[in-house]
Amino acid sequence: DKNGNMYFATSKGIAYFGKDKKIKSFAQKNISAENNIINSIFIDKNEYIWVGVDSDGLYQFSKSGDLISVFKGELSNSSNPFIINSIEEDKDSSLWLGTNKGILHYFPLTNSFRTFNQQDGTQGSYFLRGSSFLDKSGKFFFGGRNGLNVFYSKDISHFSIPPPIVLTK
Repeated sequence: DKNGNMYFATSKGIAYFGKDKKIKSFAQKNISAENNIINSIFIDKNEYIWVGVDSDGLYQFSKSGDLISVFKGELSNSSNPFIINSIEEDKDSSLWLGTNKGILHYFPLTNSFRTFNQQDGTQGSYFLRGSSFLDKSGKFFFGGRNGLNVFYSKDISHFSIPPPIVLTK
């Protein structure tokens, strides 16, 4: 993070190594990795900590470790949940998530998600753990089983215009 702390996924949740050179547990009571795999940890511009968990959704924590939000139902159904494999943030503070079902775009202001998959031009549905990157120009890179998607978030259209209705008979 901005203060030089390092965060680690463990079998007991999350730990961080602070400036004081001590390891401290973090979010232990909220995430148990015994039944879940922590795939990604991301610290956003506002220093919120986002954690992508295998088969259990997306968690948001404050810097002090307090649980703020959990997105479970929004991202899953019991038979085929989203697996959050990577997390990036654009200049508008929206999150882009590489998952097992495409790329999810999370809009914090409306607390809503939009999924992009093969029908939208992605390389496939499955994006690999830890295979995302945002460069200095704002270009996203998301790697998957079938290749790489590269894009600027400003170039992504979220709303399509419905085709005109034409009556022929």
